Amino acid sequence: MTKTLNSPMFELNQECKYYKTIKEVKDNWPRINEILKEIAETHGFDSKEFAYYGSRGFGFLEYSDASEKFKSELVKNADRNDVIKVRKTSKLYKSISPKMLEIENIKRQVDPFGLHDIFGMNNLVASQWIDDRYFVEVKDENQTIKEINSRKEKGGLEPIMHIDYKDYLLLVTETLKEKQKQK
Repeated sequence: MTKTLNSPMFELNQECKYYKTIKEVKDNWPRINEILKEIAETHGFDSKEFAYYGSRGFGFLEYSDASEKFKSELVKNADRNDVIKVRKTSKLYKSISPKMLEIENIKRQVDPFGLHDIFGMNNLVASQWIDDRYFVEVKDENQTIKEINSRKEKGGLEPIMHIDYKDYLLLVTETLKEKQKQK
């Protein structure tokens, strides 16, 4: 946690369904990292050279040792992200794909547009976890408030809470101090 968010910002309510879902996925990151490490160890490459978009799109960074090692199992050209994808007909693809599907199933629990539904379309700037609290920076506070008011009319649990920027900065400072003490 080296960067802070800017104002205006909101905190996701820990009682709302969306928070509980993204928290569960966050808690599963050690398992995802374990799967990636297992793939790298099984096939003998550095996991930092591996890139993936999903269970059907993965490969190696261009000019990496792994891209040289598996050259015959990769497509000819790198994509715009300098990733050379594994050919879908290769043995390597068939070996890695089931593990990547496991990762995708963990991540699939979260609706990628859920935050847009909560904060308004194209209104998100950045998000950040601080311990078990999830903060979101927005472009237009008024658009978010309109979304809040619209949901209030329908009833139900409000998924976000406005947070004072000073309180957020105090929390960041306290968290950094705690991490320094642990070192």
